Amino acid sequence: MAEYVDTVWQEAHLRILAGREEPPRVHLLRFNSAQRRLNAVVREEFRKKRPIRLIICKARQEGVSTWVEALIYARCRLVPDQSGVILSHDPEGTANLYSMYQRYLDHDEAHPPTRFSSMKGLTFAPPHNSQVVVQTAAKRFAGTGQTHQMAHLSELAKWAFPEETMLSLMQAIPDIPESLVIIESTAYGAGGYFHEQWEAAVAGESGWRPVFLPWYIHAEYCLDLPARDLDEALEDFGTHDRYNFYPGEEDDLVARFALTRGQLAWRRRAIDIKCGGTCCSSGRNTRLLRRSLSLPVALLDLPCAPCRPGMTTPSSPASWGPCPWISVSERLTSGCLRERGTGSRYGGRSTLPTGTSCSRIVQGVIRGEITIQPR
Repeated sequence: MAEYVDTVWQEAHLRILAGREEPPRVHLLRFNSAQRRLNAVVREEFRKKRPIRLIICKARQEGVSTWVEALIYARCRLVPDQSGVILSHDPEGTANLYSMYQRYLDHDEAHPPTRFSSMKGLTFAPPHNSQVVVQTAAKRFAGTGQTHQMAHLSELAKWAFPEETMLSLMQAIPDIPESLVIIESTAYGAGGYFHEQWEAAVAGESGWRPVFLPWYIHAEYCLDLPARDLDEALEDFGTHDRYNFYPGEEDDLVARFALTRGQLAWRRRAIDIKCGGTCCSSGRNTRLLRRSLSLPVALLDLPCAPCRPGMTTPSSPASWGPCPWISVSERLTSGCLRERGTGSRYGGRSTLPTGTSCSRIVQGVIRGEITIQPR
């Protein structure tokens, strides 16, 4: 296997800025749980000897961008005549990504000499010649004009012209083994380009491999508190309206994802401080719907592990189980979901025809085909 995907080399040579420490300091890269999961995915794809195309839906601050930049730097550093491109949604985001790359260079004493280095990119001197180009996706045709073997495409959900930019950029990357394109983004609403590409990847309808990184796999998202403080932090467990979209949601999080009391306490604090009092999502479908202006936020942020792609509404309320897509919506909206012309009342809830997929429900509301009506 190529040395640039060797985590031993990366951890021995690359340094990062630990900005979440006090005070911030530079130290050797040590992969966290999310990054180790990504390393395993890349090694698996590498062994298949085909173009590597990853689309990553992530929680914030899991180190995904750090991981991608480490992979691109290692390849440019160890393999001659390579070209990579770094794109983010705005100049500030792109500059932040490139600062990671530049830091790897600054602390790698054995790197090849450089011929060119600026905020627009870096090129190693001959005979090595590998380079990285830095641009912003605010440009409609960013990343074109050259041939690249690698691309880091960050926060695709926030790009100004995602369809045009991706169509143009992907023509600049050859479909050869080991060519590498990584899309990584947090969720930013339903129905956008990133959402559509993610859904297609999950359904196996594209050449992209989906990787979902929920918040609870990140070790930092856990409060280390004494038992008495945890008891206080988790008061009204499973029943507090602020932290439970439906009664027993926190119990379901424990059952479905084996969350610890420390993780649940962190989740409550995040809801209070980071999310403005809105329940955070754990399910990958609902993460992609967050911040949609077409639906109540509370309706979207469900820990909806059962609502996976292809899941349909069951034939009767008795078989609904923990999936709260329809029944629980009434509790927060004081209304109900009704399909225009065909919605029916059943057991005090509004139901859709058997076989309606979760994505169909959400898209139907957005398009006005399904309405949330008051009682």
